[in-house]
Amino acid sequence: MRERGWDAHLIALYPDEEGEQQTPLGITWDYVAGRRPHTAVGMVRLVGALARKLRRQAPTAVVTALPAANVIVPIAVTVGKIATKVITTHHTPSQTYSRALDTADAFTGRLSCVRHIVGVSDAVVNTLASKPPSYRSKLITIRNAVPPEMEDVLATLAAARRLRPGRGRRLVCSGRLAEQKNYGVVLRSLARLPDVTLEIVGAGPEGPSLGRLAAELGVAQRVVFLGQKTRLETLERVSRGDIFVQMSLFEGNSLSLIEAAKLGIPLIVSDVPEQREGITDRAGVPCGLVVPTQDDRALAGAVRRLLDDDKEYQMFVDHSARLGDQIRFQDLVSSYEQLFSAPRAKPAR
Repeated sequence: MRERGWDAHLIALYPDEEGEQQTPLGITWDYVAGRRPHTAVGMVRLVGALARKLRRQAPTAVVTALPAANVIVPIAVTVGKIATKVITTHHTPSQTYSRALDTADAFTGRLSCVRHIVGVSDAVVNTLASKPPSYRSKLITIRNAVPPEMEDVLATLAAARRLRPGRGRRLVCSGRLAEQKNYGVVLRSLARLPDVTLEIVGAGPEGPSLGRLAAELGVAQRVVFLGQKTRLETLERVSRGDIFVQMSLFEGNSLSLIEAAKLGIPLIVSDVPEQREGITDRAGVPCGLVVPTQDDRALAGAVRRLLDDDKEYQMFVDHSARLGDQIRFQDLVSSYEQLFSAPRAKPAR
C-alpha cells in the first residue's frame, strides 16, 4: 500500500505471547497496549486507548484481522465517533471462533462504520450465511496470495525443481503440529506406503504425540519432523518434495497450499469446502486430488495414483503450476485498494 501512495501503518492491540511481531520489510508495529487485558476493566481501557489513537491518526480506513480485532475496532470507532471506514476480515470458518466472539461479531458487523466484511474464500464467506441481512450485505471474497518477495523466491525454486532429474517418493507437509492439521491420518497412510518417506515442517503441541504415533505405526524411520523453520527454509524443503499433502480439518485459504502450487508440486488435500476451493482454478477445474478427511486408505491410494504413473504425475504437476500462476499478490492489493474508496454497502432490508 505504501508503494501505491498510501500512508499505511501496522497497529496491533497488544504483543503476542512470543513478544513483538516481525515483518519482512522491517516495518514496526504500533501497539495499543503493552499486554493482553484479562479483565473487563482492562478491555474497556483497551477500547478507549484504541479510540484515542485512531482519533489522532484519522485513517481513511482500518483493515482488521483476527476475530478479536474484528469486534474491538468497530466498537472503538463507534464510541469514539471517528470518521473512518472499517473493513473486517475472516481468515478461518466462523465455527472455529468462540461462541462469544462469533455472537459479538454478528452485532459489530452491522455497525455503520463497518463498510465491508472480507472472507479469504467463498467457503469462509458461506460460514457467515446465518448472520443478519445487514451483515451479509457487506460480505465479499478476497483470496489470499503470497507477497512479491516470496513470489520471486518461489519462481526461482520452481525453476530449479523443473531442472531436477527424476523424482523420488517423498511426501511433504508444512504447518503447525496441531489438531487442525490432522497429521495423524497422514502417518496412518504412510503405514500403507512402505516405499514412501514423509517430511513435516513445523512445530506445535502435538509434536510428542505424533512422534509416539509414528513409532506405534512402525514408520518412525521414514518420517522426519523438521521442526520450526524460517519461511525461506520451509519453502526450500517443500520444493524438494514429490507430493504436497494437507489433510487439515479446516483452513481459510491456505498460504502453504498456494506456495506448493506455485512450486508446481502435485497437491493432495482434505475434503473440506475451503480445501476444495483452494485447489480449483478460475475455470472451475480441480488442480489436485481430494481425499476424505479421516480416510488413510484413500490417502495412500491417491499417493500411489500419482507416484506410480508418470503421465498422471506430470498432469498434476501442470495443474498445480497453472493454479499457482493464477494467484497474484497484486490482484489482492488492488481488491483491497478498491474497498478504501468504495461506497457504503447498500443496507439489506
